[in-house]
Amino acid sequence: MDEGLGARFWFKLIGIVILGGIAAILLLLLVTSAWYRWGAIGAIIFFSLLALLWGWIYDKRHQKEYERLQGEA
Repeated sequence: MDEGLGARFWFKLIGIVILGGIAAILLLLLVTSAWYRWGAIGAIIFFSLLALLWGWIYDKRHQKEYERLQGEA
C-alpha cells in the first residue's frame, strides 16, 4: 500500500519555498538599495567585493581538503 509522500514532506517543501521567497526579497532589497545609493558602477563594485569575500571564506574552509588532494597527486 503506497501512502504517497506524506504531510511531513509537504510541510518541509512549503517551508523551503517560504524561506526562498524571503531570501529573494532580501536580496532584491539589497540590490535596489545599493543601486540607489551608489549607482550602477558602485553596485557592481559592491557585489564584486561580496563575491570575492565569499570565495575567500569558501577557500579558507576547504583548504585542508585541497592540500590532501594535492598530496595524493
